[in-house]
Amino acid sequence: GSVLKESNDLGHKGIMMRALLSALAATLAALLLAADAGASFAGGRRDPRRRSRAAAAGATTAMRSDLPARAGPDDDDRLLDDRARPDILSIRSEGEYADFLGSEADDRICVIKFYASWCKSCAKFGVKYKRLARERGDVAVADEIVRAGEARFAEVEYTANARLCKTLKVKRLPSVHFHVRGRGKVSEVVTRPSQFDMVERELERLLGRHGRG
Repeated sequence: GSVLKESNDLGHKGIMMRALLSALAATLAALLLAADAGASFAGGRRDPRRRSRAAAAGATTAMRSDLPARAGPDDDDRLLDDRARPDILSIRSEGEYADFLGSEADDRICVIKFYASWCKSCAKFGVKYKRLARERGDVAVADEIVRAGEARFAEVEYTANARLCKTLKVKRLPSVHFHVRGRGKVSEVVTRPSQFDMVERELERLLGRHGRG
């Protein structure tokens, strides 16, 4: 009976010893991890080599946002830049009107839109006119022409140029006049924004008849 009791005591002590050793090993591991983490800080500052994934991702996003917008097709890269705009001359006097039509160095068809700043229909019409001018006319970036178009485009605000508009017999807005050098006004289109394709078709017809610049 005494032998069995001693054997049980030894087994119990062995279990306790293994448990104690496991606890010591866990404590030692925790101390080593803490020491490693402490080495990542110098004077309370994080070691720059230990950047989180979130920080790295943020830096990449910031870098990408600073890049310029993609230009576009090889032939027209600069035209698709956000800075590109149709080159539409805003005529403010009879003299500017005469100069625009009387250019000796440029024999392209001249397209002139007449509108009023207070006219809602004119505003909608103007959006489509700008699109047409970008497709068919000169395109500029920072006042530099980067593509010469097939026609030249201008606009006249009715209220600010009432006398000129009356002289030209502009009675309805918006309207578009087409001029050919040496022949004067050859066509006029008066229409609403929803029928702007009439302006596009007329310009196409005149380009086919009088040349494309």
